[in-house]
Amino acid sequence: MKVTFRKRMSRRMVEWEVVTRSRRHRPRCSTALGTASLPHDLEQLVVEAAIGANHGFWGSVADRADAITSPRRDRSWRSGGLLTATRAELNDIEHLVNVHVALANQGRPTPAAEPLARFRTLWSELGDGEAITVEWPTLRVVDAA
Repeated sequence: MKVTFRKRMSRRMVEWEVVTRSRRHRPRCSTALGTASLPHDLEQLVVEAAIGANHGFWGSVADRADAITSPRRDRSWRSGGLLTATRAELNDIEHLVNVHVALANQGRPTPAAEPLARFRTLWSELGDGEAITVEWPTLRVVDAA
């Protein structure tokens, strides 16, 4: 699965779109750009992959869950019957991701530190309207700009 994150600075938004292995495009999701060095959803993808959390949000999306927003924000979230994690597991993994982000921000050891630093640099180099496409779970950058 590949996920494209597009920076929309003029609108203070981030758009992401999933392309599955069968090249089927999922609907786009738009979220607030925020003030962090990485958008929340990209940060979540990077850390989940770095720590091997294959049953978190992005692993569930890869397993063909029709996820547009996180279940915490949207009570009507549907999975198409293929959701690999329960909502409690998703919340637990999101909490674990937050712990790893905090560790990396403090300069403490975590497997997420190097990938977070790499993606923060890549994201900061994107201009308005530019995008980065990331392969899940390898974190290989398929396309940037």
